[in-house]
Amino acid sequence: MKIEFKNVCYSYNGLEEILSNVSFSIDRNDIFCLSGRNGAGKSTAIKLLTKIICNYTGEILLGEKELRLWKREEVNDKIGICFQEPVMYMDTLMNNIILGQQGISMDRLNDYIELLDTKNFIREHGEEHIIGKNLSLSGGQMQMISILRNFYSNKEILIFDEPTSNLDVIVKEKFIQLLDELKERHIVIMITHDSGVGGGYNKIWMNK
Repeated sequence: MKIEFKNVCYSYNGLEEILSNVSFSIDRNDIFCLSGRNGAGKSTAIKLLTKIICNYTGEILLGEKELRLWKREEVNDKIGICFQEPVMYMDTLMNNIILGQQGISMDRLNDYIELLDTKNFIREHGEEHIIGKNLSLSGGQMQMISILRNFYSNKEILIFDEPTSNLDVIVKEKFIQLLDELKERHIVIMITHDSGVGGGYNKIWMNK
């Protein structure tokens, strides 16, 4: 599947353009970073792609089909997002990763946990403690759960919004290793200001 933006424009209030004639294409086998200063339209592009907002001009193609012709549920089946400030539910750590959905095999998920959970936090508390009841999470722990949640979803397109902002150096390095593996099977898009993560990848510059 390929993603294409063709001369896409978007304005929140009909007066000030957030996106102005934005064009780019994204495919597998590479990692794409949306780059640009704050307010340049990176998050807006993601909101358009996921149909959170829809009233754009130009064309957005998901596969060979214009995004306007996709149902929101169909887009949700294709795209997984790791948010910068992830939502946590009052449930176990493992249930917060799986969210009751079908994804990759548990063996593969456990391999990812083995790699990222360098302090054995999930392995020690995953099935026993309830978030918000007898377990409080740091920012880095919530971010790691959100990353694993996105990995587990096995969606065709995986989006990561500032995924390393709260991760320690070791976990960040291991996350980058996993991205290089995932790009062979998924379209991977990141929004990041972390030069240590985004420096070596294909950049799409967003300029308001």
